[in-house]
Amino acid sequence: TVFNGEEVGALLGLHLLEKEIDLDGKNVSIFIDSQALVQAMETRKTKSGQWYLEKITQRLRRWLKQHQTSKVAVHWISAHSGVELNELVDEAAKEAAQGESSERGKLPKELRGELPWAAAALKQTHEKKLNQEW
Repeated sequence: TVFNGEEVGALLGLHLLEKEIDLDGKNVSIFIDSQALVQAMETRKTKSGQWYLEKITQRLRRWLKQHQTSKVAVHWISAHSGVELNELVDEAAKEAAQGESSERGKLPKELRGELPWAAAALKQTHEKKLNQEW
């Protein structure tokens, strides 16, 4: 689903954040163009079946534990708002959706293997197949 794509993007962003050095004591802002994901991340509670969100929360908690003097703020940014970095991220997401993604070894460990299907994605796929058969 689109929401799962946003979650994968957040996981990738946190993976890059973990690779940065010299962030102790600094405030970090993460901008996401999905209001639903921003709200889900703010609650920091996951429900059964929210595999991606659980991985995001785990990574964020681990990073904050390692950088106790730092703070992370998650903000919503309007999609296609002309913000240069947001446009670059959107373009990279389109390339990934077309199969042009990073080498598996460079991806976060959670994204290297078979990814779980979300219930909503399974339902969409099933309904699409049914409609095609009609």
